[in-house]
Amino acid sequence: MTEGKRLYAAITGDLVKSTKLNRNELALIRRKLEETVKVIGSWEKGLVKGGPDFFRGDAWQLLLTDPSYSLRACIIIRAALLSMELGRSENGKLSRADTRLAVGIGTVDSISTKRITESVGEAFVSSGRTLDKLKPHCKMAFSVSEEAGKLPSVKWCRTVWHLIDALIAHWTLGQAEIACLAVAPCNYTQAEIAESLAVPKDQQTVSRSLNNAGWQAISEAVLDFEAISWTGGGE
Repeated sequence: MTEGKRLYAAITGDLVKSTKLNRNELALIRRKLEETVKVIGSWEKGLVKGGPDFFRGDAWQLLLTDPSYSLRACIIIRAALLSMELGRSENGKLSRADTRLAVGIGTVDSISTKRITESVGEAFVSSGRTLDKLKPHCKMAFSVSEEAGKLPSVKWCRTVWHLIDALIAHWTLGQAEIACLAVAPCNYTQAEIAESLAVPKDQQTVSRSLNNAGWQAISEAVLDFEAISWTGGGE
């Protein structure tokens, strides 16, 4: 990493099956994403630079000043959208919101807080390229820019992100709603989560949902990811 330069996490995403969404559905999803980014911003002062910047109709970009929160942020974004029921088709099939997203960790040369997409730096380049390379079966990926240099213990990250993505793909509406609260760094208890749901549930229901969602493995991966020193350096 270039000496004196800090690392950021740029997150670039695009909505899944956006061509099948009507104007109202797009507006609802954008609002949900904006609300979720506000929650992310509450985790740490100054964590979010500017806000979510939408472009090309179905794409968006976000900048975090602390890369360690990027996995947690991606999980809550996916969970928030997957908790939205957009409607049902004539055969009863459920329509839900979702997004592909890619994190690029690297340096930033300039930041435009009014339009994050007008910012410049390796973090944005890495994020955009990683999103472009996502395979059809994958909706979440991670990358570190070459300029960031070698960072300890990041080789396992790409695989772990893909495994978490595979777990998220099977979440129900209820599991996604619960995950939105469970992923918060303040560590809500299961009882607190149960009381905070749109339709309150009992603690046993929350516990069962989290177990079925593979939450124990996900939470361990989040903590391990956040324990990485995001300051550059050698292996």
